[in-house]
Amino acid sequence: MNKKIKMILLSVVLLSVVSGCSEQKDAATETLFSLTDKQVVFFGDSVTQNLEGKGKSYPDLISQKIGIQAVNLGFGGTSLSTHPDPSFDSYAFHSLADAIVTDDFSAQEKALSDADIPDYFDEKLKILKEINWNEVDVLSIMYGANDWGNHIENATNLMDITTFKGAGRYSLNKIMTEYPHIQVLFVPMTYRFWPEYDNLDTDSSENAYGLRPYQYSDAMVELAKEFKFPYADTLHSLGINKYNRGLYFNSVDGTHPNEAGTQKIADKIAKALLLNF
Repeated sequence: MNKKIKMILLSVVLLSVVSGCSEQKDAATETLFSLTDKQVVFFGDSVTQNLEGKGKSYPDLISQKIGIQAVNLGFGGTSLSTHPDPSFDSYAFHSLADAIVTDDFSAQEKALSDADIPDYFDEKLKILKEINWNEVDVLSIMYGANDWGNHIENATNLMDITTFKGAGRYSLNKIMTEYPHIQVLFVPMTYRFWPEYDNLDTDSSENAYGLRPYQYSDAMVELAKEFKFPYADTLHSLGINKYNRGLYFNSVDGTHPNEAGTQKIADKIAKALLLNF
């Protein structure tokens, strides 16, 4: 369904509300706000995983809201680009992309024996191995929190998996070449802050390279434009900032949103899915 048709349907819903035509409103709403025929696979880190909160992650909330078949493949502590820990690197998105296109998950299976790898990785790996990628409609990728120790780009090697954008290019090149029917939704890292470090945040904190977290979010948007795919603006227009962050995070964790923050992320991504797919 294209954007023009969806806007027309939205107008029908609004007119129906005003006129009291409940049957017309219900039919239009069901069409507009349901993607029950779409299978969406969500890749990401612990923000996507939602710290093992069953049924409370943003993919779960999106599924409940618009009816998609959501597969949550958030692996906490992982990254888009190379991870310094070899076991966690096996679950970085660039490694998972290799495994998906070759159907070889031996590196991921080997990493499960590492005591630092959480138990739920095994469960998610089983789900990942069972996916029929010919039936997947949309791939959602949300990374950045654990990529902050790497450079954003290597101008001499645009496929450099040790860099954020290079790993993104490498991974999507692999997947899109093998499964060109799959659509992609890019989801930038959301606002975050560090209560234990004088509340430095997305805009003010710097890594060893002088890069700030928001630059990685902006890089995700740049990748979306490069691949001609949509993105959900989960940073600059999400509505979470230094003034209201207490509403969306608890007092000691400025990385993982609370229920209100997770719902806000879910609403933003759900709208992007509805408008674009």
